[in-house]
Amino acid sequence: MEKKSSIVVTVHGNVTSAQFPEEENICIKLNVATSEDWRIISGDHSVLSSFSFRGATSHMNIDLPFETSYKSSTPYMWPRYVFSCYSKNRSGNDCLKAYGSLFVPTTPGRHLKRVYCFLPEPSSMIQRITARIRELNAELVNPLMPGFSDGRHALRVTSKGYLDIEINISIKCTDTSLQFTSMSHNTTPSSTSNLNNSDGSDDQVLENIIK
Repeated sequence: MEKKSSIVVTVHGNVTSAQFPEEENICIKLNVATSEDWRIISGDHSVLSSFSFRGATSHMNIDLPFETSYKSSTPYMWPRYVFSCYSKNRSGNDCLKAYGSLFVPTTPGRHLKRVYCFLPEPSSMIQRITARIRELNAELVNPLMPGFSDGRHALRVTSKGYLDIEINISIKCTDTSLQFTSMSHNTTPSSTSNLNNSDGSDDQVLENIIK
């Protein structure tokens, strides 16, 4: 009987800090977004941080560690994380402030990532006025939508801030035709993935393995 190939991806990460200039406090919720081809073999599907408050600047320390292991027989629909950012309004209620998404890096090693977050805009002027009066922002029906491409082309958003994330990747693959370039020899932040991911190295590696 032929042995089926598999890919095991282990992620150890930490949301270290956040910067939202318009907010006095912030709470981060992390959700795992995967397709049916990927199975979570260990770790939590969702992680929630405590509220962090700003000081003299808009910088806020988060410290939200997370750990997840995935297994699949194909690299298609690579797993990703979706972040929901909440803040307390003047009434003391939790109010959604932004969404963000991050693809799990496709190269083993240590990575520093910056996730830019956005907030959906109300679809009409009446909803915009109502949101201001009730101090509640527009929310997506499916909170995992930022992790997928379906429907995002028609979504109007406003930029709100960003999250800084430190993430360590370990990949084991039984299929020798799939090559994952190791970055384990790079240990300094300057030599790992750029914070704004402008070089596109992860996308290039993912394109290569899918081919």
